[in-house]
Amino acid sequence: MKIIKKKKVFRLVTLTGVFLCALLLAGVFSGVSAFAHEAITGSHNGPSTTASEAATGDADDMKNFLQHVLKHITDPDYNYRSFSEFRSALNEDGGVFRSGSFYVISLDPTDGQVIIHGADKSVEDRRLLSSEDTEEEDLRMLIEDAKADTDREGVCREYTRDGETRMACAVLQAGRLLSTQLNAIVAGYDIRGTDLRKLEFGELLGHNILLDVSADQVETAGDLEAQKDALRGFVHSAIEAYFIDFLLKESCNFSMVPGFENINLTPLTRDQIKGLIEQFSAGGEGSTNLLNVCNTLKSSLYRSVMRSEDGPWKSGSIYLFAMDDDVDVQRVLFNGLDAQLEDKDLKVFDEAGQDVGKLIINEVRDALYGEGVFVKYCWDDPDYEGDEVRDADGNPIPGKTPGKSYKLSYVVDMLDYMGLPAPSGSPKYIFGSGIYPKEGEGELLSGCEFSRAGKAEPTDDDGTAEPTDDDGTAEPTDDDGGCAVSGIGDTPQSTTFNLFLVASVLFSVVFLRRRA
Repeated sequence: MKIIKKKKVFRLVTLTGVFLCALLLAGVFSGVSAFAHEAITGSHNGPSTTASEAATGDADDMKNFLQHVLKHITDPDYNYRSFSEFRSALNEDGGVFRSGSFYVISLDPTDGQVIIHGADKSVEDRRLLSSEDTEEEDLRMLIEDAKADTDREGVCREYTRDGETRMACAVLQAGRLLSTQLNAIVAGYDIRGTDLRKLEFGELLGHNILLDVSADQVETAGDLEAQKDALRGFVHSAIEAYFIDFLLKESCNFSMVPGFENINLTPLTRDQIKGLIEQFSAGGEGSTNLLNVCNTLKSSLYRSVMRSEDGPWKSGSIYLFAMDDDVDVQRVLFNGLDAQLEDKDLKVFDEAGQDVGKLIINEVRDALYGEGVFVKYCWDDPDYEGDEVRDADGNPIPGKTPGKSYKLSYVVDMLDYMGLPAPSGSPKYIFGSGIYPKEGEGELLSGCEFSRAGKAEPTDDDGTAEPTDDDGTAEPTDDDGGCAVSGIGDTPQSTTFNLFLVASVLFSVVFLRRRA
């Protein structure tokens, strides 16, 4: 069946920067140094009011602060790294954009879904305008005032927190680094996640999207070779689901492009769309930026469903991770186990003496085009205690991997796998996931140790395996104990850029304007 006439196919071309990363992994920050603002700002025109000045000033100071934030968000000259540095600066307490309880929140003004929270990342999977999620009537009224502010200068409203009268301001804005739809930027409204309702899995965007191979199937696949096959399938299907279902199908509307009003990707299968990508024409005239046809805010929200244990994306120690392939930075873009570990560099050495980030990047670069590779290193097994590498106070050691368990990860270049050309002027993106081989399965990497016994693991009442120690007894788990690829070292260059997810890259769509 011909779905699209030959001369009406289109070609996705990655451009010079990653901007969706800021959104997909939006709100994932690491500390940056005090000079970061000068480094990312340069000499921009307009207000340069800081968070501390706005927090102690009046409504005009707060509005000027909002315009300062918007100046960065809408800056057309921002590239992949400069915008990542800006997002990192949003979270730095005492820096330009945050002063204690005064910080920036970015949210969808329709339902209050948080995109970025400058002080509490746990809030980023919440909705702040729904009555069943929060009783923050002041915030709802502030957003309504902002909607009526057609001049987009910002509006302010007093509210009460802990018996103290405070002021918060908001402005709605659409733009290059936000979305074609309006996004709300709020400053001075202090709301944390302690008493907020966590969304159920069925309420998350993408809860109905399935994978050909799930994380649970990897965990229960059987022997090492079966697990490796399942792991490969899991990573491949996760890339296809994110890129095709999350981004192209659910977040883009190609009917807005002249000549493509009748194009509908929804009924097509992943294989059909992937086949079209591989046949994309090498020529074509004219280009339409994906920002003009895609709701990038929506695509950024799928990171929540990919972290949930209730779906196909995560099961025990099996979860996805993503990083760029810049060997000088080795930035972690997404981590399915712990979002706090994102936006860190991977310049860490394991117990075998390997630079893990560089190892992964070089192995992927040496792989055949479109194919992944298995990489061995030492890491922390999140399902087992006793393999952690920590200092005397129990903290991670800078420059060291967090554990010494033998880890086997499957990693692949996302763009190569999807058949897309390499981006110009920005890193490529690596997706992966890993397993922890059992004793007696595979050749142990020198310096690592097996965290899992070679004998069969006991199961609980529902038939799932429980972690065991060497004598076969059930061992407690620690969901925060590790991550497949997450940086330990914070540097001024550490930045997100956030998915995942990676396809948080800036794309354009080049269309052949001639009809068949």
